[in-house]
Amino acid sequence: MTFNVLVVSDDARTIEQVRATLAEAESVLAQAVVGSAAQLRHELAMSSPDVVLVDERLEGGLGFETAREVGLDHPLIATLVLVQQATPEALATAMDVGARSILAMPPSLEQFVTRIESAATWSRSVRRQIDDSSGNQGAAGEVIALVGAKGGVGTSLLALLLAKELAAEHTVCLVDLDVRGGDLASYAGVSVRRSVVDLVEVADELTGRALGEVTYALPHRISLIPAPNEGEHGEEMSEGATRQIVQALRYQYERVVIDCGSRLDDVTAMGLESANEILVVTTPDVPALRGARRLSEALDRLEVRGSAPLRLLLNMTDRSAEIQPAMAPKLSGIPVAASIPRAGQPLEAAMNTATALDARLPELAKPMQTVKASLGPPPPPPAEQASQRETRVRRRREPARRVPRLRQPAGESGQIAVETPVVLALATLVLLVCIQLIVWGVTHIYAGNAAQEAARAFGRGMPAEDVYTEVMDRVPSAWRPGGTVSDPTAGTVTVTLRTPSPLTLPETRATAEILWEGR
Repeated sequence: MTFNVLVVSDDARTIEQVRATLAEAESVLAQAVVGSAAQLRHELAMSSPDVVLVDERLEGGLGFETAREVGLDHPLIATLVLVQQATPEALATAMDVGARSILAMPPSLEQFVTRIESAATWSRSVRRQIDDSSGNQGAAGEVIALVGAKGGVGTSLLALLLAKELAAEHTVCLVDLDVRGGDLASYAGVSVRRSVVDLVEVADELTGRALGEVTYALPHRISLIPAPNEGEHGEEMSEGATRQIVQALRYQYERVVIDCGSRLDDVTAMGLESANEILVVTTPDVPALRGARRLSEALDRLEVRGSAPLRLLLNMTDRSAEIQPAMAPKLSGIPVAASIPRAGQPLEAAMNTATALDARLPELAKPMQTVKASLGPPPPPPAEQASQRETRVRRRREPARRVPRLRQPAGESGQIAVETPVVLALATLVLLVCIQLIVWGVTHIYAGNAAQEAARAFGRGMPAEDVYTEVMDRVPSAWRPGGTVSDPTAGTVTVTLRTPSPLTLPETRATAEILWEGR
């Protein structure tokens, strides 16, 4: 059996070594070489190799990131990473990004043949099984993830109701990724024997049969993969297994709805990263909306959600509530997809009897139809997906751009633009008034000292003109214009000074008693 291999490297020596080694391998039918991530995306849009070999040093060290993108965009293609040193750390990183394994350089013919054949065999086997058993005819379905801004906002219930709406037109799988505390099974009245955690051991070789063994059939043609009954078993779930499970489900169902709970960990983060749409569930209160804002900022800092749109499901709204839907985007920084009114007693009864799927809840039906209609079309072709991820690759190439930034909440930029000049003008005015008050106080001090000096000069018998000259010489030049010294009257003298200011301030006068010498 022969296999198609695509080599991705921009190092001439690496390309030469790999080509020479693969030329000796009888199982390699054809090999193509591309020198960048952009060329790789174009090549994968045109063809579908069995194995992709990615150089870890590609474009200055973007090899692992490129391998991650291949795994997300083309989960049925096996990826191997070419590394300079085959260390446990390199293998762990490769597995984390979704690669099948690593290959050490310089190449070994035996190692290359063994691992390439194994990876290619897996790739062809998975494609064949998808073609034979998929209800989605081998096309990639859409993944919708629901995550709670905090606990108790109704994430699981809305995930269940959204799956019901989608199931009217599509094949739907509902997955409970809140593996430490998920309760979708109890909402649907299912007794859990096997859960999503049971797929971890076979995540590398997932088949339709393996998925079927942990799937429960719910009313309205919904397939449920529940969380384990015992929360401690959730620790067995890994980021890599989550990616493989979600990607396998994407090729089995037209729509995959994921309940991520309200806890952001490695498992739920991978569920969100794999999603085409992310819906943040919150209630119309400040703590929940602040939680939604923090979640949005965390997803941006961690670069989790990629190009998936982030929207708000505002649950349990009420016309008498203080916070109305129009205010929610300002507090959370996320646009509202739909508002779900408070259902009251009928919903409470349905939840207590695990009949939410069959209960008549007309006040919830229309908002969920709105959510369904707002969901985007199925995922774009691989070439278009690649262009959507181009920004992420460029951002990761420049470490300076990975510094977390607080996002500007939608709708507040205009308010800030209007308020800033007003605040600056008020601050400037207050500063000028303070400065003028200080200068006015200094004028009082200068006037008092000048009056004392004039009294002493008149006491010594100096003429009025000389007294004026001597006093003004001792006053700073800014205070001299308009300054006057009165003639001695009734044994006192008065000095008048003007405050240097663009404003019209009152004159400052100071009087001192004359002590005549020799009297």
